[in-house]
Amino acid sequence: MNLLLSNIRQKLYLNKRKFYRLSGQFLQKIFWEKNIDNLYYGHYNILKRYTNSYLPYKINGELQHGWHGTNGMTCPPHLHSELQKTKRYYLWNARNIERSIKDGYHNVIALGAPFIYMKRLKIDKKNNGGLILFPLHSQEYNTFENPVIIYKNYINELKKIKHLFKFITVSLYWYEYQNKKIISMFNDVGFKVITMGHRDNNIKFLYNFRDIVLQHEYLSSDSFSSAIFYGLFLKRKTFLYGSSMYEDLDTEVWNTEKGIERYGTYYNNLFKKKYPQLIWENFDNEIHYDIGIKELGYENKKSKKELREIFEWKLKNIFMPH
Repeated sequence: MNLLLSNIRQKLYLNKRKFYRLSGQFLQKIFWEKNIDNLYYGHYNILKRYTNSYLPYKINGELQHGWHGTNGMTCPPHLHSELQKTKRYYLWNARNIERSIKDGYHNVIALGAPFIYMKRLKIDKKNNGGLILFPLHSQEYNTFENPVIIYKNYINELKKIKHLFKFITVSLYWYEYQNKKIISMFNDVGFKVITMGHRDNNIKFLYNFRDIVLQHEYLSSDSFSSAIFYGLFLKRKTFLYGSSMYEDLDTEVWNTEKGIERYGTYYNNLFKKKYPQLIWENFDNEIHYDIGIKELGYENKKSKKELREIFEWKLKNIFMPH
């Protein structure tokens, strides 16, 4: 009898383990976002909070994680397989959609930047003369060869205009922020140096960005980037100043309208022609909010209900998949 009970208990235990394993695998297909592109800068958390979703649903596609001059993808289209091009991608603006379709991506949807889904604070027009800088940053897989020299040159350019501002803050990417020499060079000319931290799994990244930027009247970078258009969206007086650091960082090649070109350099120059009012030489001390909402794809912003439906964030989808 004892042996029989022991065998029954063992079978029940093994079946229970099997049930937990299979149910866990099933749930992991629906819950707990693991795609690092969706977790960058806290994008996933912003969209989850916006939709009032309390369950840890996954996004059924990949988010564009930053401003992009062409198709919104993280790498040139020739490096994506045909299978990868059938995946769903959530992009920002009309240009990103148009170019991605042209490049062979078959499942793209315009949502706008996650940044536009953050809770809007009362945005006042600061007149404190403060400037915050977001110089082009390196990437984990693509770093500056001589960062100290590059930032020294940038500082020398900034010295020519620093007297026009009451105070200046420099926001460095976490990688450059580890370089004490770079921080010291900025401090020596009276600039405060901060960082928003890592972009990976940092749910406060863009909230910190928003709150700190709103403490300044002006925002600037040496190159077109997400920070430029976020600044415009936040109604800061925004401009490009200094030699673009893409000259020292740009290694990716893309098939552009003019053939094979270095991505950063080509599109930075292209958008200088498109938005000449943002270049320091033409800067009119005005707020160009219209450019910000265009580049961030504000016209594509979805309601809470629409976004939940697009992401299939409903319990019935767990038990009644399409």
